[in-house]
Amino acid sequence: MPEHSVAAGSSMGALVIVENNSGRAFGADGCSLFQILLSSATIHPESVWPACLQPIAIPAGESSYAVTIEANYPNCVEQVGCPTGQPLPPGTYEATLYEGSINGSPPPPVPVRVTP
Repeated sequence: MPEHSVAAGSSMGALVIVENNSGRAFGADGCSLFQILLSSATIHPESVWPACLQPIAIPAGESSYAVTIEANYPNCVEQVGCPTGQPLPPGTYEATLYEGSINGSPPPPVPVRVTP
């Protein structure tokens, strides 16, 4: 992540770097391989994957994937009254990496400050 703060209602780009040390490419299915969502003690996002299933190859060695981090409420599938798309309130959050159909070892969450 280039920054550790983001304005409420805006977004920032991040880069997910994958180290595939298996010596061979492997396949995954999805629209994208990764999501980074902001969560806090009171906001618990749900990782929702779009329904545009396609094969995606992860090459051997190091590869990188662009991801956008949104400082908005994510899609709230099961939560009644969730303000999907509205800006997150200012405060301290954790940026957590979610993997689509890859069974890797994600890094620990990174602290992010959402500013007014």
